Parts: sequence; C-alpha cells; structure tokens
Amino acid sequence: MTLISLQKPYVKATQKRKQIGEDTDEVLLRVIKENPRLSLYELAQEISWGVGKVDGSVKRLHEKGLIKVECFIKTGRRVKLISAIDYKPSPDTFNIPMAILSQNTSWKDAAYAYGLDRLTIGVSGKPITEWDEAAVLKSQVPLKQAKDNFVFQLPKKFADFYVLEKSIVTLSTVKDMILLTVEGQVC
Repeated sequence: MTLISLQKPYVKATQKRKQIGEDTDEVLLRVIKENPRLSLYELAQEISWGVGKVDGSVKRLHEKGLIKVECFIKTGRRVKLISAIDYKPSPDTFNIPMAILSQNTSWKDAAYAYGLDRLTIGVSGKPITEWDEAAVLKSQVPLKQAKDNFVFQLPKKFADFYVLEKSIVTLSTVKDMILLTVEGQVC
C-alpha cells in the first residue's frame, strides 16, 4: 500500500466532516436570526440538538464573524446569549403577543408603566391603583399594534433607572397585566 492510497479516505472523510459542519452552521445561523439572544442550552432545545453540537457550531460562526456572543450574569450564573452580528436590540421597546393577554383585553391606545421595585416593571392596558401608589416611576406610553403584537416603548427614565441597555429582561403575564423582570446585566 502506498502513502497516496492511505490519504484518499482521510481527505474524503475530512471533506465530509467539513460539509456536515457547514450544513449545521447554516441551520443554526437561521435559528439564531429568528430567535436572537438565546443561550446555548435554549438554542439546543429549540432545534433538538445536543449542547456540544450547538457549541461547536457557535464557535465556527463566531470565528467567521457571523454572530456575536454576549455574556450576562443571570440569577448568579454567567450566561452567554447568541445573536446574529447585525442584530440591534432596542432595549426599551417591547413586543407583546396579543395571544398571551386575556381575550377581554383592556389594551387599546396606551399602556401604563410602573417601576414597582429595583427589578420589576409592571405594565397594564389600564391604570392600576395599587401599582400607582407603590411605584417609584410611572408613565403612560403610546401603544401600537403590529401584526399580532402590542408594541410600546418605555420612557428614557425607565431605561436609565433599570439600565435596560445592559440587562436581560423577562416577561410574564397575569391576566391583562405584564411584569417585566430585569434579571441580569452584561458581565
């Protein structure tokens, strides 16, 4: 057996692995563009892959300059969130799917935002007396409808107080009320 005959299977296997990696990267990049700022674990769940496979693909995509990886501290743990390189978040603007609010929604032309504590912003389609009395910040904001979402932008005083440009914010609902929880900040 010559040296040349031993190299051919190796070259074919290497090319095949490279093609599989490129196909994996293409699928993952599409998912990242559709779902920005997910963690490795969340991406793996989204496409039913192992975290190791996602991690390898993220490393290749990052080396190619196609994605960015942001590091946050969330509930005391370091979390990497992955986005397409051209993703430009608007930290003070929120899209609320209409489907998560109750059918008899009070959301019309304005939303009422309340800074309830250092980590929580309450938002409602109508004034809430209890929140109004307890809030450190308050504001009525214009409400827009875009497809199946309500869209509102918090005032600058909220963005500054909660350092929204450097934070992770999660959303939860109770009937027609929304709680925005500031969970972590860039590390």
